[in-house]
Amino acid sequence: MKGKIKYLLVSLSLVLLLTLSLGTGCSALPFPMPIPAPSNPAPTPPPQVTAPPNPEWTLPPPSRPAQPLPDFVSVVAKVKPSVVAINT
Repeated sequence: MKGKIKYLLVSLSLVLLLTLSLGTGCSALPFPMPIPAPSNPAPTPPPQVTAPPNPEWTLPPPSRPAQPLPDFVSVVAKVKPSVVAINT
């Protein structure tokens, strides 16, 4: 008799747990809300008119020459003493 009551309580609590967990998940879903139409829509501004681009325009010359990038080998030689390698 005690075994049947224990089995019934475990089954009932499992069903209750599943119902609560699944029910909570379904209520968290966003449902589409109807959006009411505005009664007085705002007037749309007229489109802006822009001038066409000048086809003869070019980039201005640089004010100073570009510096060349340092050689990759010299950069590694500077940085290598600070790199730590961990071998396991």
